Amino acid sequence: MTLLESKRQRGKAALVAGYLALAVATVVAYRSPAEAYELSIYAATPLTYWVGAAIAMLVGIWLGFSADGRLRTVALFLAGLATLGFAGLPVVRGYHYFGAGDALTHLGWAREIAAGQKEAFTLLYPALHTTSVFLHDATGFPLNRTMLVTVLAFVALFLVFVPLCVRAIDADGLTTAIATFAALLLLPINGISLFNQPHPATQAALFLPFPLYLAVKYMGVPSDTRLPFTGTSYAVLFALSLVGAVLVHPQQATNVFLLLSAFVFVRWLTRLVRSDGLIVDHRSLLEHTGLLGLLLLVWIPTHDRASGSMQYLARELLFGPSPVGGTIKQRAGGLSQLGTSIEIIFVKIFLVTLVFCVIAALLMSAGVFNVIRDRPVNAFATYAAVAMLPLSAVFAVYLATSYGEYHFRQLGFMMVLITVVATLGIARFVALAETRFGGRRVLSVAIGVFFVAAMVLSGVSFYNSPYILKSNSHVTEGHMTGYEHAFEHRGDVTVTGLRAPGERYADGLYGVREEDPRSYLGRSIYATTPLVGENFTAERMQSYYGSERLLPITNSSRLRETAVLEGLRFPSEGFRSLNSHPGADRVQSGGGMNTYLVHGTNSTTV
Repeated sequence: MTLLESKRQRGKAALVAGYLALAVATVVAYRSPAEAYELSIYAATPLTYWVGAAIAMLVGIWLGFSADGRLRTVALFLAGLATLGFAGLPVVRGYHYFGAGDALTHLGWAREIAAGQKEAFTLLYPALHTTSVFLHDATGFPLNRTMLVTVLAFVALFLVFVPLCVRAIDADGLTTAIATFAALLLLPINGISLFNQPHPATQAALFLPFPLYLAVKYMGVPSDTRLPFTGTSYAVLFALSLVGAVLVHPQQATNVFLLLSAFVFVRWLTRLVRSDGLIVDHRSLLEHTGLLGLLLLVWIPTHDRASGSMQYLARELLFGPSPVGGTIKQRAGGLSQLGTSIEIIFVKIFLVTLVFCVIAALLMSAGVFNVIRDRPVNAFATYAAVAMLPLSAVFAVYLATSYGEYHFRQLGFMMVLITVVATLGIARFVALAETRFGGRRVLSVAIGVFFVAAMVLSGVSFYNSPYILKSNSHVTEGHMTGYEHAFEHRGDVTVTGLRAPGERYADGLYGVREEDPRSYLGRSIYATTPLVGENFTAERMQSYYGSERLLPITNSSRLRETAVLEGLRFPSEGFRSLNSHPGADRVQSGGGMNTYLVHGTNSTTV
């Protein structure tokens, strides 16, 4: 047996071990369903799963950078499955639902569509909801489960089309491997404004590699006709993908429009100053960009939600003082009380993102100055550099207004393009280093170690956990039924809450019902400054409220306040007082949730 044959046999054996390890890990996770609320999905998932998934990923990285041909392809597929399983842990481990904020509102909209109470196209972004309803009707699975499966489908789309997009630019096998592992980092999901849960803005960012891949393929194929939208097998599919981008989320589709417009501008400017070159030979994206612009002009004004957001953004930008400094100062003060800082949290969440941004910036600069020898890479780097200008301008506008932390949403979108560009940058660095110094094996090991470290750093902050001072977004069935019971048996009592009065749960249970003001939901305790901190006691609440208040408290909210935030706003003593003070009665208990009836007085002072 030759040395090469022996190496291939070892590779095949390692692949078998990796697939078996991943299969065992998945079965173990599936047979260990969540029985109650889990503060951290990392700690609650069995160690066996993490060991098996780690073995699979390490095998994938090793063979992805050391093997070639079919062996490398199978190894990359293994690594992709491991990442997909990681992103799908809420599904595998039987979470009732995942996402206690916007995701519950989206569940409510999907319920309304499924029940025929709402037309899908009256929604600003109906793709997530209609797909989930379709799966619900086709499979019979509960809607809360099919929404999580739909989220996972968008993750899979991202994992597939980032490498395909890079391969359309640089078909080298090592570059494809680098692109695969860059995609597996899932850098667009930052847990601040983009989440691994039902959230159309996130699904739109994960959808972007699909039209971007089609754009790259369409540009690079010579035209055989002068008719728009024809001449290649990608033209119509590209157009349909742009329709899909609008339906997934028109705000992110506007970013796609800016990106494509930059591509059109670069080609126009290049043709203006040069008569030959790769960019000059590219097909124009003008027709597709115009189509997308037309779709946005037709779609956005017909939806009040989009129009209202734009009016608010313009008003804040032109007339409103920027609240960014005050917000940062307030949060920095809270973090310092918890023994950490904004800088530490930033490193935990964005260190890998920052590294990729630097690499992408270097390659884009090289592309602008036309110093990259690989012509397709140089051309795409130039396109991307110009596209970053309008995208960064939008980021700056959101940052200046601090509009719903949309700057982090914009950053997530930009990270899709940055992931592609940084992948090409890493590949160019490896090729240059190999030319100068040789030793491809050493370089492969180094790049493998880099991605192992990157996956660990990005993986530990992928889900909310105490590591980044957040609680898991796990929504249990007990939480849903507990809120349902509280709402239906409240009588005339106003419902309040620690940080929210439960409007998201009402959305998830009954639908969003824009025509229903839900006047029974009062202000949260967090919004009532005199009742936080040391004033969070049953006695103070009783004397503050002039009438009775119903206070549902899930174990997720209690653990978030006491175990994660260490009682910064709601100390443990306050929770204990609810069980001991005569001014508060526990009227419901079970399913990981207690509901208290706080007896008010006629006094409104603390």
